[in-house]
Amino acid sequence: MDLKKVLILSGAMVLSAAAHAVPTLDNIYSGAPSLGGSAAESFSVTDTDGYEDDFFAMITLEQAAYESNMGIYSYSTDAMGNIVLGDTLQVFDAADETGAIQTVNFDLLNDIAFIDNDGTAGLSIGDDQAGISGKKFGFYLDVTNTGHTYYSHTALNGDGYDHLGVYETKGQGGSTNAWDLVLAWEDIWNGGDEDFTDMVVGLHDVIAVPEPGTLALLAMGLFGLGVARHRQKA
Repeated sequence: MDLKKVLILSGAMVLSAAAHAVPTLDNIYSGAPSLGGSAAESFSVTDTDGYEDDFFAMITLEQAAYESNMGIYSYSTDAMGNIVLGDTLQVFDAADETGAIQTVNFDLLNDIAFIDNDGTAGLSIGDDQAGISGKKFGFYLDVTNTGHTYYSHTALNGDGYDHLGVYETKGQGGSTNAWDLVLAWEDIWNGGDEDFTDMVVGLHDVIAVPEPGTLALLAMGLFGLGVARHRQKA
């Protein structure tokens, strides 16, 4: 295979990975725009003014036979490029229902995420906390009925299936316009019915962050296409 074909294939692989096979948002929410979900795996908090560094989450829909906890996790990448799971912090309990809300706080200087349990300003001894940076974290779903845990990083999932659809809804109109992101979970091993309505969460002050490797591969593919076109013109 020549270089042109390799570069085109690399770009196509990245673009196809971004076209995540989840329902469009209007099939999940009534009145939502027809947005496709992305395969985003890493996230970052945007409210970083040094005073209240946090994000807000709300369960906006839950249509599931199973009960699940949801939270965030830290991760690293080893020398082989594998994702390594780090600390976890539970955000929602399996008993929480539609309408449940939570604020996740961050001590950005010390890479600590915490839930304010005692009402004391800032991080205190009574808070649930974990070593998670607000600049880079993932989301997980712990299905208590089956014992399976699914992560936004598909490589961490035992079935190799991407259980999370991520929708960038800010400014897109419709019933989800107020949220920055909407997360839609599928809680069944290997995807099951693939409805992605088992837990749906709206987020304020969070963005999806492309992984450096994905950006590099996409850049290589686009650069290769540009070189190929230049040679054709020459």
